[in-house]
Amino acid sequence: MTKPTIEQSIKITVPEDVLPLLRWANADQLTCRQAAILRMIEHNPGCTVGAIAHVLNVPKPAVTRAADKLSEWDLVHRRMEPADRRLIQLWPGPKKGRRKQG
Repeated sequence: MTKPTIEQSIKITVPEDVLPLLRWANADQLTCRQAAILRMIEHNPGCTVGAIAHVLNVPKPAVTRAADKLSEWDLVHRRMEPADRRLIQLWPGPKKGRRKQG
């Protein structure tokens, strides 16, 4: 695979709904994998690390690391699944009642 030329790279656009997210999450720190996982969580609230890993075909530890970073930035939060306390659900947005440090 060859590296895209500058002309080809200029044709790549960022969807309008992603721009605020990139600005808010400090675009130079958000990786493609983290962005993909965040979008999956936004569209499937309450999904698990295992489900995301299966769909993206990546190891569970990679999803866990991305979720850790997204959680650190208050973009997602974890909640224990009521039916099976071993499973952790991922939800978009900061955990309610949690004070944001700054």
